[in-house]
Amino acid sequence: MHLPSKFGAFLKNLLNTGYQDETKRLYSVLEIRLKDREYLAGPGKGTYSIADINVFPWCVQSISPAPTISNLHSRLNVHTSTGIESLDGWPRVKAWFERIKARSAVQAGLNVPA
Repeated sequence: MHLPSKFGAFLKNLLNTGYQDETKRLYSVLEIRLKDREYLAGPGKGTYSIADINVFPWCVQSISPAPTISNLHSRLNVHTSTGIESLDGWPRVKAWFERIKARSAVQAGLNVPA
């Protein structure tokens, strides 16, 4: 009886560690992409586009209940489920995230009841 519960805990830890590593890897890719840029796609510093719209929710996915602007930072899925405390290790990603989050249409969308 002890083997399955120990194996289950081991498997859960393995999955969480893998997800954390993958999240960190993807944040690093975004960090590189955002060098000298404000947005992910477009010429020059980039322009707000479907690329940003597509990536932004990845940071707030699987949150229940739905996030609002007032509780968004404390409820980022990647931070709570992977043990990543903040985006401080990826300053460009953090600035990009704040820029997207500040958009009025994003704020309106985040405040739509689930």
